[in-house]
Amino acid sequence: MIVSPGHTQYLLFSEALKDVPGRRYEQHRHPAVVLDGATGPGTQVWGWWTRGTPGRPCLLWSAARGWGATVVAPEVVGADGYERAYWSHRIKLLDVALARASGPSRTLQELELQVSSAGFGLGRDGGELLVGLLWGVRMLRAAYSMDRSAESRPWRTLPRDAGIEGEVDEELARHALIPTLAKVGSMQARAQSATGTASGGGRVLSPRTR
Repeated sequence: MIVSPGHTQYLLFSEALKDVPGRRYEQHRHPAVVLDGATGPGTQVWGWWTRGTPGRPCLLWSAARGWGATVVAPEVVGADGYERAYWSHRIKLLDVALARASGPSRTLQELELQVSSAGFGLGRDGGELLVGLLWGVRMLRAAYSMDRSAESRPWRTLPRDAGIEGEVDEELARHALIPTLAKVGSMQARAQSATGTASGGGRVLSPRTR
């Protein structure tokens, strides 16, 4: 049986998540904190929320196999989302989201194209999920292209001159997981920093260093 790179990455993440202490991670509102804690230094993780009520958590990562991104949302419209704070429920949603992730891609630009062609199957909500997921990918592309000496800036706030399509909160900023942060140490990210910029507005709530 031939296993695709995307499925291989999913299996690696799924296996890593089996070892995380559910009761401890249940208290974190965003699954980016969980994935970051489960995967170790070889994988860099970012997270944000889609707009709307409730906001859906989005994930982006850079790993040995490339860039990937997904949104954590229920399969059925009106079903409970990640905001339901039970680990058995949250880990199921996270596992499904990772299985249907876009990527792995060699660059953020390629990942953006993959996300743009992804289908979410949630009717009108699918459009908002797509826009929200693209927002974070474009924010990170812009962060790398605007700040190539990322060592000096633990986080960056981008201009707010466009419509708000996503947001981050204090928890994500505290864990250095916001998509306006150009992290040091990812070879793929450094190679991608020469690609084009992206525009978009966003909201950063109480950003703080780690």
